[in-house]
Amino acid sequence: MKKPIYFVGMPGSGKTTIGKKLSQELGWEFIDTDILIEEREQKSINTIFLESGESTFRDIEKEVLRSLPKKACVISTGGGMPCFFDNMKYMNSSGVTIYLKASLDMLYERVKSDENRPLLKNISLNNLRALAKEREVYYSQSHIKLAAGDTVEATVHSILEKLKKCHE
Repeated sequence: MKKPIYFVGMPGSGKTTIGKKLSQELGWEFIDTDILIEEREQKSINTIFLESGESTFRDIEKEVLRSLPKKACVISTGGGMPCFFDNMKYMNSSGVTIYLKASLDMLYERVKSDENRPLLKNISLNNLRALAKEREVYYSQSHIKLAAGDTVEATVHSILEKLKKCHE
């Protein structure tokens, strides 16, 4: 397989952690789109949201996605990236998408006090549930769907097995 692997899912689902470990196992480059955006704009995502708004951020996100290499690499996407500008369709056509689905309780515990996630600041469990439900329609279009929550090693092993089956 010589195509990118894109991780999608809610913030706090483990996309970056699992993605980094998978990239090590495969010997591939790891890319985090949120870090690329911050480097490109020389601002934090919070600052982009505050100064320019969500729509400008989503435009930047789309540009960054379309500029990513079309080679064997592992990419962790922002939680909202699949939900705008046919980004999910683009990722599905240019690589393999993996949806890490975490329980609402796990997500809430991981993000409730994270000041670096602009759409989740002071979010209630009910609002998180509504956001997850809204995004599920996009995430569920992924090639591979996995429950998050296992150990990192077990999740990566499961992904490697599913990738083998996809390409047999």
